[in-house]
Amino acid sequence: MPGFDMHIHTTASDGLCDIDEIIELAQAAGLDGVAITDHDTVDGLAEAEQKAKEKGLPLIPGIELSADWQGVDVHILGYWIDYHQKWFRERLLFLQEERLQRCYNIAEKLAALHVPVDAGTIIKQAGASVGRPHIAKAMLSRGYVATERDAFRRYLAKGMPAYVPRVKFSPFEAVDVIQRVGGAAVLAHPATGVPDSLIGPLAHMGLAGIEVYHPEHNRQAENKYLRFAKYFRLAITGGSDFHGRADRRLGCKTTPLQQVEMLAAKREINR
Repeated sequence: MPGFDMHIHTTASDGLCDIDEIIELAQAAGLDGVAITDHDTVDGLAEAEQKAKEKGLPLIPGIELSADWQGVDVHILGYWIDYHQKWFRERLLFLQEERLQRCYNIAEKLAALHVPVDAGTIIKQAGASVGRPHIAKAMLSRGYVATERDAFRRYLAKGMPAYVPRVKFSPFEAVDVIQRVGGAAVLAHPATGVPDSLIGPLAHMGLAGIEVYHPEHNRQAENKYLRFAKYFRLAITGGSDFHGRADRRLGCKTTPLQQVEMLAAKREINR
């Protein structure tokens, strides 16, 4: 069974495909449904839900919140969120404003390194969820780097000369916020550097699932997080982390329907 791709980004954040393209790709892949999980924004969810309904594709409204734990990036996915709540949207607006300021700060550092980019143009093209991938793309287009990955390696990654930290939630705040808007919180791609010691405390405060199946997880990582899921009784999710780029296919990693149902049930328990 194809299942749900539970980790998809659109043009509302740093994805390259709009919702119409996402729906077309999902249906072509024979998926049972999708979750839209843009970075720190819900701006595209209303349109996504409406268009998915028109096309007959089940869609879960979601988000991917950026968090920080002792200098480590931790991402928390939220599913079935009530994204209309005013306080929630105001909190996200604050994070978006921080993203905009960060873009200008990075541009200043790059100018001092003699690789100038136009922050205003980048923001106009990327929108409120502008991030380092958008800056890397601008650097590539101007011939400063050979690839977007090269831009991170030489300039934008943590510890590199143009890196600027960003205001983020703690992982515990992210889980709490998702629960307060009626959602189910899931730890995203833990093998990308998340300390194993964080999983237990998050589970005890209401984490509902863990993303076991992800393009950056090998079989060893999958088996490891399957054990964590079993021990802490977490739902097992999977998603492509699709951004519209050629390096991964929408639907390449999915969540079985049984686990989608388990995640929904855990959401009801935590509400």
